[in-house]
Amino acid sequence: MLAAVIAAVVLLCGIVVASRALSGPGTAPVLPLVGLDQAAAVQALTDAGFTVAYDEAATSDTIPAGKVMSQEPASAVRAARGSTVRIRLSLGRAKVRVPDVATLSVAEAQARLTRQQLNLSTTPRTEANDTIPAGNVIRTEPAVNTELAAGAQVTLIVSSGPAMVVVPNVINVPIATAQSQLGALGLKVTRLDVNDETVQSGNVIRTSPDPGQPVARGSVVTVLVSKGPVDDEDRGDLVEVPNVINQKYQNAARELQRRGLRPERNGFVFFDDMVVRSTDPPPGTKVKKGTKVTLTVG
Repeated sequence: MLAAVIAAVVLLCGIVVASRALSGPGTAPVLPLVGLDQAAAVQALTDAGFTVAYDEAATSDTIPAGKVMSQEPASAVRAARGSTVRIRLSLGRAKVRVPDVATLSVAEAQARLTRQQLNLSTTPRTEANDTIPAGNVIRTEPAVNTELAAGAQVTLIVSSGPAMVVVPNVINVPIATAQSQLGALGLKVTRLDVNDETVQSGNVIRTSPDPGQPVARGSVVTVLVSKGPVDDEDRGDLVEVPNVINQKYQNAARELQRRGLRPERNGFVFFDDMVVRSTDPPPGTKVKKGTKVTLTVG
């Protein structure tokens, strides 16, 4: 009985000694370091008795900048205490620059951003612009050439067209003052001088579009300016521009000719049912026979 016990103890001691010999009394398992920041990884290795070396840092789409993205030996491998464990730190996502997409359509801008590994934010913002057509890109946020991580979002600022302004009331105002007020709003002025019995010579009789109408900045406003009362000898030569707005172009042209006026088309008549949208001079204006009347069709 005693001999059996002694034999068992000897066998157990042998197993322990063999196990220690195989595992190495100076070895330890390498800890999992991927995802740890640099300081934590170095502390863990130092505490386990290893030294640290660094491989060249690299970009990563999954590991944030400054954290361990790989290690050698791998985690759980036993290594001799005092040996070197190499780690590689992440630089984060690769950096790309915001491309210049100004004046492009939204579709073109999106394609260029995609090629640059950037994403378009969900909803572009709109902003009035006097030079860039509606629907085209004015600028980006962040601005062009800004460095971003690949996959970052970029917002497009898209033109809604020229800003709208309201035609001011310059009726019975001297033409120089009227031109100044209209010009200050970014409106272009076309002057038309006509005789008028009631408005002082040199003052505005009316405008087209009418005062209070919203128009795009840069639009043309026709200003009728009084030449004073008509001379008696010319009175019989005046005719009133008829209201042919919303009439078919052919019918409107015949009506003007019937009254001794010369119709001129502005725009293309693609179909027989295209109608007159405006006249210059406006309806109701008294002009001499033979005066050209421009019909804008659409």
